[in-house]
Amino acid sequence: MKKISVAATLLLCLSASAQEDPYLWLEDVTGQKQFEWVKAQNALTSPILEATPEFNQMRARMLGIATSRERIPGVVKRGNFLYNYWQDATTPRGLLRRTTLDEYRKMDPKWEPVLDFTRLSADEKVDWAYRAAECLYPEYRRCLISLSRGGADAVEIREFDMATKQFVKDGFRLAEGRQRVAWADADTLYVARDFGTGSMTRSGFPRILKAWKRGTPIAEAKTLFEGQTDDAFSSAGFVVNEPGRSYHQIRREIGVRYGENFILHGGKWVMVDAPKDADVSTFNGMLMLRLRSDWKPAATVFRSGSLIAGDLDKFLAGGRDFELLFEPGPRTSLREYTVTKNLVLLEILDNVKARMTELRREGGQWKRRDVDVPRMASIRISAFDRTSSDDYWLTVTSFIEPTTLYLGQAGTDAREKMKGLPAFFDAQGL
Repeated sequence: MKKISVAATLLLCLSASAQEDPYLWLEDVTGQKQFEWVKAQNALTSPILEATPEFNQMRARMLGIATSRERIPGVVKRGNFLYNYWQDATTPRGLLRRTTLDEYRKMDPKWEPVLDFTRLSADEKVDWAYRAAECLYPEYRRCLISLSRGGADAVEIREFDMATKQFVKDGFRLAEGRQRVAWADADTLYVARDFGTGSMTRSGFPRILKAWKRGTPIAEAKTLFEGQTDDAFSSAGFVVNEPGRSYHQIRREIGVRYGENFILHGGKWVMVDAPKDADVSTFNGMLMLRLRSDWKPAATVFRSGSLIAGDLDKFLAGGRDFELLFEPGPRTSLREYTVTKNLVLLEILDNVKARMTELRREGGQWKRRDVDVPRMASIRISAFDRTSSDDYWLTVTSFIEPTTLYLGQAGTDAREKMKGLPAFFDAQGL
């Protein structure tokens, strides 16, 4: 009798399963029949799950956490204000609000309401959920507000004026759908959305990116890029701003953490010739790559897990010289990195303990400085204002100390305690 390998047997089984699978029709992720089937299954399972004591206990606990006032209000700096999205029992749909840094330092800051989504939902009789605000650099006055109906993936996008606190009459507006937008300039948007038959991937995300001019119909938007129907996710445009330079980019998501990047250079979209599994970013005229596989761009082999940087313009012209910013070791890895106006901040795990390193480029060389942070703790770093400051937010959580937010000062170990959660147990003596 002829032997069949395990791999061949598995292949035959998978092939037979595919032919006999009665649920292949569910692969159409946007079909009405498919949605109705999912609703019918939910109608069967939801009452059973919701009838259990554990469900109600978990829901009450999660709701208590989500609406507790004992939270650190996370903020994003835009211009002169710190913006925060806040939900509690009085604003169940959420409130976009703002304050100043001096107010934020206080125990109980004074917040200025900007957009009340609870009131908006009541006025329009729609359960709107806030998803995002894409604001125009450098004034941050005009923003593209993404509203989700009941928390769905699809969003409606409207132009909003942060100064008047009103939606802009006859401003940019896009009907509900799976879509992503970014400001190309004050009168142009990069838009990835459903533009009609064949414009979405098989997984239901936009694959076509267009430039849409203010005052023109969306149907007249100019096509900039087309991904493939079999791409896992979407193609989208975005802009990274720095004083004196803006980087216009396109990201094509072929798969999970796998794709292609394009940068507008000399009036043309140029593909970044780097490994498709690398994270691509820009910083002060440099191209930064976080590698997930070994790569040899020139004479040097850079290991998987490394962070490297090279001159962006020279790279796009064919150069392949890179400098090593971080290389993993047997017990060290790069958890994350953040850039400020002049610094690259590395968040490193060393034997599963936190380390932080500042990198500053001076005289054509990278200068390093280790920052004194708690080792037996989890730390998170984010830029305070990438375009104008080297200060940074540092969040620290340890086994015996509650989560605390600090404002760090570049070049020193000094940091200012801004906010902290209360202690929920007595850690004295530990």
